[in-house]
Amino acid sequence: TMHDGETYEAFRQRLSSARLQLEAFPPHARIVIVSHAVFIRFFVAHMSHPQRLGFFGAAVLFIKIITIKNASITHLHFSRTAAKRGNGWQVVSRR
Repeated sequence: TMHDGETYEAFRQRLSSARLQLEAFPPHARIVIVSHAVFIRFFVAHMSHPQRLGFFGAAVLFIKIITIKNASITHLHFSRTAAKRGNGWQVVSRR
């Protein structure tokens, strides 16, 4: 049968898999990910909070998605030390 798209659960699983792959790189690795704004925003949101977004969180994310500029850059940093205390992902800058 044909599907109209990916479910939110499947998308979250794919984001989780990507996060694990990125966290496996050496500490000083530099990685560039190129994608559409909507996917970058979801990616960043789920790096910090891998749990399912609630209604309010999804609404805030939607507003951020529609205000993002074309050809923008989001710089993230991952720290293994910070990850041991909770969340190792941090947004460094957005341009």
